[in-house]
Amino acid sequence: MQTSHEGTILLVDDETAVRGLVARMLRTDGYDVLEATCGQAAIAAAAAQSTPISLIVSDVNMPDMNGREVVRAIRERFPAMRALLISGGVTKAEATTGLDDAPTAFLAKPFSLADLVIAVRTVLRAGVADRGAAA
Repeated sequence: MQTSHEGTILLVDDETAVRGLVARMLRTDGYDVLEATCGQAAIAAAAAQSTPISLIVSDVNMPDMNGREVVRAIRERFPAMRALLISGGVTKAEATTGLDDAPTAFLAKPFSLADLVIAVRTVLRAGVADRGAAA
C-alpha cells in the first residue's frame, strides 16, 4: 500500500458505488483511505486507529447519522481533524452548520477527480475549499 505524506483519510458514504469511486480517486492521488458505509462504522474505524485521521470525507445525507453528526463524533477523539463534506442535495451552509471548531469544506456532487483532489489538498493544507454549490 502506498503511504501518504498527508496522513489518513476516512471516507464515509452509504452509497457503495460513490464510496468506491471516491476511494479510488483518493488512492490514485496517493492517499491512505479507510472506508466506512455509515456513521457508526466510521466512528468504529476512527476508534480503532492508532494514528490520527487527518481528514474525513463524508456524505452529508446518510440514513443513520448525517455527515455533520459523524464529523462531530469523530472530532471528539481527533479534535484537529479536518473535514470535507460532500452532497448533491444541500448547500455549504446547510452542510457545515455547527462545525466551526476545525476546517470544514464542502464539495457539491457530482464532482471530477480534479475537483476532489483540489478540495482535499486545500483542506489538508489548512485552507477551506468550496467547489460548487448544490441547491
